[in-house]
Amino acid sequence: FLNLFENGIISPPQASQTPETNKTEFDKQRDAFKLQLQLAAELNRPVSVHSVRSSGTILEILNATENLPPSICFHSYGDLFLS
Repeated sequence: FLNLFENGIISPPQASQTPETNKTEFDKQRDAFKLQLQLAAELNRPVSVHSVRSSGTILEILNATENLPPSICFHSYGDLFLS
């Protein structure tokens, strides 16, 4: 599917609650985010990341990732990214 849209971006989904626990599964979200970063890097695609109260975790993941996508666009409500 991604091969059909050569200019498409990879956009990880926002955190959502599981019906069973009614809680956000951050460990699963973190693992999925890492896989999506890897996929975007392999396909040479940009990534769009929406972050709410997780900028520290996202920066830790990005700093630990060896092969990053060509570009990453952050958008957030309630977080402050400082470089």
